Amino acid sequence: MEQHHHQHAHMDHQNHVSKNEVDVSVSNVKNNLSIYIEDKDKRAVKLVKNHEKLMHLIIVSSDLQEFYHLHPTQVDEKTFHAQIQLKDNKAYQAFVDVMVEGKSYLIRPIRIANSKENHEDYKSSLELDSSNSKDIQGVNIELESSPFVVGKKVELNFKIADRIPDPYLGALGHVVITNEDVDKFIHVHPKSNSETKFEAHFEEGGKYKLWAEFKFGNDVIAFPYVFKVEEEANHLH
Repeated sequence: MEQHHHQHAHMDHQNHVSKNEVDVSVSNVKNNLSIYIEDKDKRAVKLVKNHEKLMHLIIVSSDLQEFYHLHPTQVDEKTFHAQIQLKDNKAYQAFVDVMVEGKSYLIRPIRIANSKENHEDYKSSLELDSSNSKDIQGVNIELESSPFVVGKKVELNFKIADRIPDPYLGALGHVVITNEDVDKFIHVHPKSNSETKFEAHFEEGGKYKLWAEFKFGNDVIAFPYVFKVEEEANHLH
């Protein structure tokens, strides 16, 4: 699924890698999360800061109605901790987003332990957005994009009315994308430090949801969008 690659001094996670040299697991005890990371020989790995943090933990509910972007605290060479209030009647997937020095790392969805076992019961069919304009907490934002097509570069331009977002974790914004089955993960950053324009690539068609995170003052607001990625053959017809 995803790999780290450089793009305009930012680290984006959206490319395919053929191997994984790192093991990651997540446990949950009464909303206290422990994230364990080591190599295949059970040795500690060296993490490199990415956008000011050693670890970005993305948690998405299987119905895609809840989204969390956390930064766990390191407690020893293999373990990170974070706290979060998760609902008992939902299943959740975690994506542990890290840069590992000298090793290939494939970001995979991890079921959070102790959440609902029957994932299918808590899925919901995504409804495509009828409008690209969003108003949240007094901020208006409009998404302009090139066609969502498999294998093509998709440009995402978030036009923010009368506002300029503050830098957040070393960038003007962050966009996290997953598919309807919550088993794909894309995390991209602006193409430059002066515009809220992003690029994404999709390897499979279907419905997806993105959360565009921007900071205004002390508030980080996540703007959700649901869209469909077309296969190239369908797009041409």
